[in-house]
Amino acid sequence: SFHPYIFLRFVYPEASETRWVLFFSNELEARDFIREMEVLAGLLKLKCPRLSFLPDEEAAARELALHDLAQGKIDGMATTPFGASQECAPPSLGPRRLLEIRPDMVLPRQEMLGRLLSFGFKRVDAVESVGEFAVRGQVLDCFAATQDLPFRFLFNGDAVESIRSFEIQTQRTNEHLSLAVILPVVSGSGGMLTQYFSGGRINAVF
Repeated sequence: SFHPYIFLRFVYPEASETRWVLFFSNELEARDFIREMEVLAGLLKLKCPRLSFLPDEEAAARELALHDLAQGKIDGMATTPFGASQECAPPSLGPRRLLEIRPDMVLPRQEMLGRLLSFGFKRVDAVESVGEFAVRGQVLDCFAATQDLPFRFLFNGDAVESIRSFEIQTQRTNEHLSLAVILPVVSGSGGMLTQYFSGGRINAVF
């Protein structure tokens, strides 16, 4: 692999307006590269691309990174050849690739349950791990990979009355949340990373 300074100083300036895929032999190298690149760019005041790490198998993290790429929030990916070859949600899914829930939002619970199941979540009696959800009366608990604690949704009919996080051991709820983002917890939806670069130039660095 190459040093972040070489990339920032000599490689990136030659094609700073295009999208990038940087390949590394393992995930640790990819993560370290992004971290070191951002530190160096700040110290040396160099223009820095917005790169996201694309993991090999963490479905929610993969979908979030690809969603950001599709929305133009990042300029490219640092990944491994294996990570780049895995199936993902195609960019044509657009906003359907994630579920954004806000208080006072009208969302029939059966529709939400269907989305959770399609995202690979498992229904359980009590939520303990990422990828699980539970229903008790007007309360729906869901442990998404987008935060450290599970969400607790309180419904009033088909409306979301409130969203909070809660502690698994004590079941104590925390502060109210203004947004909950839920992503798939299983990989593979018939799409490939190359589809996110169609129609444009890709700079791939190994």
